[in-house]
Amino acid sequence: MDSRIRILDERTANQIAAGEVVERPASVVKELVENAIDAGSTRVEVRLQEGGIRKIQVKDNGIGMSREDCQRAFSRHATSKINDAGDLFKIKTLGFRGEALPSIAAVSMVKLISRQPNAIEGTRICLEGGKITQFEVAGCPAGTDITVENLFYNTPARKKYLRKPGTEATHAINTVRRLAVAYPEISLQLWHNDQQVFAAGGSGKLEDVLIDLYGLAFVDNMVPVSFSSSHIDVEGFVGKSFHHRSSRELQIFIVNGRYVRSPLLQAALEEAYRGLLPSRRYPVAVIKVNVPAGDIDVNVHPAKLEVKFAKPEEVSRNLKEAVGAALMSANHIPVSTGTVKEGDAPPKRIERVRDAVEAYLQTQWTMDVKPQAPAFIPKVEPRMEKADIPQPAAVPPVTVVRPTEVSTRIFPDLTAIGQLHDSFILAQGQDGLYVIDQHGAHERINFEALQDKAAEAATESQVLAIPVTLDLNPVDQDLLVERIVQLSELGIIIEHFGKNTFLIRGVPPGITG
Repeated sequence: MDSRIRILDERTANQIAAGEVVERPASVVKELVENAIDAGSTRVEVRLQEGGIRKIQVKDNGIGMSREDCQRAFSRHATSKINDAGDLFKIKTLGFRGEALPSIAAVSMVKLISRQPNAIEGTRICLEGGKITQFEVAGCPAGTDITVENLFYNTPARKKYLRKPGTEATHAINTVRRLAVAYPEISLQLWHNDQQVFAAGGSGKLEDVLIDLYGLAFVDNMVPVSFSSSHIDVEGFVGKSFHHRSSRELQIFIVNGRYVRSPLLQAALEEAYRGLLPSRRYPVAVIKVNVPAGDIDVNVHPAKLEVKFAKPEEVSRNLKEAVGAALMSANHIPVSTGTVKEGDAPPKRIERVRDAVEAYLQTQWTMDVKPQAPAFIPKVEPRMEKADIPQPAAVPPVTVVRPTEVSTRIFPDLTAIGQLHDSFILAQGQDGLYVIDQHGAHERINFEALQDKAAEAATESQVLAIPVTLDLNPVDQDLLVERIVQLSELGIIIEHFGKNTFLIRGVPPGITG
């Protein structure tokens, strides 16, 4: 009888392995930058073309590789990180499987140039689909420069599942950002389509890296976290109660120097915020956790994105306590960017407050109120002195109104009493003080007006005397380009000004900023 079981050839086996390790360009970027970090680099440059689909280049100043290692690195299960199975439970490096480079080479065109600091010459090796096409001596700086081009060129069935370049770029950018957070002592620089996206200075301070990556305003709204015991060390930053997001994208967990997705850590973090955040909003956090190498298993996911703790309950409890203590010590009052002068009282703005409240209450938004409360549009006298504002006997609870797309509740009986920093409408009801985001309300009103126009014929546009400039990230650029014709039909005229910059030239009549 004919045997039905066969041994796969090496090329097919490598492509199957690539399916586990190489999901998209960001996967390649992660593996290559981790290799650079493991090589002791203090400076790493990452350059992407078309989101990394066309080209990924990672250059470092690490220890480099010998001529023999350059060739051996593209063999399956070749690694310098472990010697036997026992080492899997005391891993201190990012890479250890020996599958990344052969898997990447199996589905792309790769060129690697490397030289050790004490060597007088380096090595160049080129591969296509996992096969070596060039192997020679080369002059080059100390360190390693690896280029991956035309990802999935020989596996079109997998290439078709890639998203648009802008989306792939965002995934790759986020990957490098997380590695920069994990290793603030390394200078990590990233370019996309020859434009620098960010440059982490490598000062060694986590706060400096966060400023480099996300800006000073982002860090100003965070509080430091610090906790240490015999079993676990926790450090990082978490957002104040008003600094939150609609998704968990800005929750970064680093465990023993490795970015991970951890439901355990995620749940502990969000438990510490219980009662502090609106529903369907998630905290912002950058948390670094260190435990003994023997108390963690990093070999539970092909892409090394998940870990298993030996003492999960202790890790969860300590993280929750560390975050809770940080939040308790923080000032959760937002700092206004505007200025308030003495005597700048509500009477000067009360007409605008009334108009804003009335417009807001006419939009279909949801707020956390009692369902049985009757709808009411507040009536405000045209002038109101400070002394006339009712003074409650006790501090009432504060309810922050949040916009959503579906209205299922009824507004309570509210009376507008003033305005805070030209940004928030203050209104009182039977159960306390309501703070209404009037800018959000205004945006919703404009949105509803545009939706009404969408059902009509093409809308006329009024030209702006001074165009509004937009600097967009790669994902937002793609979204805008996809809808630029649709926007023009609504009277919003936008033109590409070069690179990532767009100009709003015209808007529909009646739409204000």
